Amino acid sequence: MTDVIDTMNALGFRASREQLHALLADLTKSRASPMQTVEQLAELERREREARNLASRTKKASLGTTKPSADYDWSYPKRADQAVYEELSSLDFVRKRRNVLFRGPAGTGKTTLAKNLGLRALEAGMSVVFTNLSSALADLLRQESLPAVERRLRRYTRVDLLICDELGYQPIDARAANLLFQIVSRRHETSSTIITTNLPFKDWVNVFPGAACVVPLVDRFTENLVTFDIHGDSYRQRAKPSCGAEPSGADAVQLRSPEFPLESSVRFMRRRPPRVDGSTGRTLIDDCAPAAACEPLAAEQRARRAPAPHARSTSRRVSAHGRHCGASARCARPRRTPRAS
Repeated sequence: MTDVIDTMNALGFRASREQLHALLADLTKSRASPMQTVEQLAELERREREARNLASRTKKASLGTTKPSADYDWSYPKRADQAVYEELSSLDFVRKRRNVLFRGPAGTGKTTLAKNLGLRALEAGMSVVFTNLSSALADLLRQESLPAVERRLRRYTRVDLLICDELGYQPIDARAANLLFQIVSRRHETSSTIITTNLPFKDWVNVFPGAACVVPLVDRFTENLVTFDIHGDSYRQRAKPSCGAEPSGADAVQLRSPEFPLESSVRFMRRRPPRVDGSTGRTLIDDCAPAAACEPLAAEQRARRAPAPHARSTSRRVSAHGRHCGASARCARPRRTPRAS
């Protein structure tokens, strides 16, 4: 049986040796006919190739880890229409080239539900790309030439389903807004786009300060749109302890350690580049603490790290011939007296 398995692997079978050995042993034990053996081997190979193809396309889509939609607690949000989501899960909106907007507060599961739709589309053989909107626009802005920008735009415009996550969490300047308009405009009535956001449409103007393309962008995106609203509190709030309780055991989190003191973390964050683009992005520390509050901490840490001054020795070694020298053994020997002629 080992020789048969080696031959099948040499012929390009994707199934592992363990899978082939188990299947052949089972078929031999059940005395399957040659036709049944061929059918079972073909079915095993088909499943293995589909699994590998799905894993490869999932990685290319940047979908990351996903949670099954069955694990979503539909009883927790104050309002979330499960029937509408089940209809979206049929992927009929992709076939009809409709857009979807997941709208709700942070932590209510918008990204999880959007990713599950992306996974279902991949399983149905469709092409999918998942991206954080700010990261995608920053990536486009980093391109140094128009041909490079065009090549990168094709990644977002030529797929069956594009999922843009977290619109509204960071401001987007006019250049980035124009690039987003290009993406939405090229996908208009040709393919489907999913956007997750925590803002109503009337507040989108604040996300694109100074951009003239906001109105046509919203107009194209909402022309054939399915809106999925989620109302409720963040799921993450359920796992947090009450204000008066102190976490203990496995739930305790060390917020500060001797190896990475708070002040060094602050100084590290202040040296990091902007999180969006150079004109509108703000570093995390600028949102959390003013620069003046960080200076005493940094000065204190510099003082602790400064090496102690070394006291220079004032002793001078004198050789046998009365001159100052170092610790060389050559100088410590007496000078040879010249021989009289």
